Amino acid sequence: MLTDRLIEARVRSALRDRFETGLQAMGIEVEVKDSQVVLVGAASDDRIITELVRTATAVPGVVRVQSQIRYLSFVRDFS
Repeated sequence: MLTDRLIEARVRSALRDRFETGLQAMGIEVEVKDSQVVLVGAASDDRIITELVRTATAVPGVVRVQSQIRYLSFVRDFS
């Protein structure tokens, strides 16, 4: 659907503007169906996940954002 492609392009652009590293470097995928956005991937910071969702939600035409971004915690063993 043309509208979904336009929304996807707008979401990608908004996320690219907000996050300098870019979506590919972050490993985040954007999917759109019926004006609903699904963000897929993984991140190691809850604040980044929240900001990804907030940024996508603010894009005109988006009716809903679902996050399927997994939170990854890193454990370091310094012993």
